[in-house]
Amino acid sequence: MRITNNRRPGTGTAFVDAIHDEVLLQFTTDQDGAILISYHLYDAKGALAGELEPQEVNGDPITVRCSGGETLLSISADPDKPIRYRLYNRSGLLLTASDGVKTRIYRSLRMENR
Repeated sequence: MRITNNRRPGTGTAFVDAIHDEVLLQFTTDQDGAILISYHLYDAKGALAGELEPQEVNGDPITVRCSGGETLLSISADPDKPIRYRLYNRSGLLLTASDGVKTRIYRSLRMENR
């Protein structure tokens, strides 16, 4: 997955924890075409490691790490570079992970187009 400006206004993609029905990571495009990101990221123990209400992606890199140092989300300043992530739910269950090349999807992840 990459951050690109070729999305239709008002659309988005959400990574949802199907067990708790919680949106963990979401990318949307507002009516003006700006890309917004929001997230609720947990670590492998289920502790909240970072949260962000919808905010415009402005080209600055975004990195979220848990207290143990594990990278949970990494978005490069270069929109052509892939997004890296490890999404755990509030129970500490790994739902999906991507190193930018290979993506693994496990049970209990639901992808939604919004």
